[in-house]
Amino acid sequence: MQPQLNKLTDNSPVTDLDMMISLFMRQPEDNGYFIYLQAGSDSENNPFDLKPMIDYKRPSHDLNTKKTYKNQLGAFELTEATYYTLSKKGITQYIRGIPQDYEPLHDWILARSNFKRISNYKFFKNFRRWKLMKMWHRNIIFRKREEIKQVLNDKLFLIDDTFG
Repeated sequence: MQPQLNKLTDNSPVTDLDMMISLFMRQPEDNGYFIYLQAGSDSENNPFDLKPMIDYKRPSHDLNTKKTYKNQLGAFELTEATYYTLSKKGITQYIRGIPQDYEPLHDWILARSNFKRISNYKFFKNFRRWKLMKMWHRNIIFRKREEIKQVLNDKLFLIDDTFG
């Protein structure tokens, strides 16, 4: 059973990646075609945020060499050591030109759908804000405790080892 495009997107806007996946899924058989993908702007928080690279040549393994590719918006430069390929069979992650991870396309689509659904829960949407506030609060408590310790050490001479 292959996922449909509307299940792919979970009611979010259709992206270039969704269109590429739909194109590959509609092919009757694997013809060996694939497309390069790179991590999107939100890839630190979302591992499924991948952008198709149209008219792109295979990245060099030398990080100092910049490769350019062109899409509808114009030419871009890529210095990434990590890129992906998408085919009818699945998605492969490459690091410095060596395949590191392969996932069948239907499994990747299911994982992507689950990730989108889970990340819409209130807990996960607010987690970073909550964590920042918690760390800020702990830092304030720690500083106050240290200030009070210092005041007590300065004023209470009986605590000093020489007088105790």
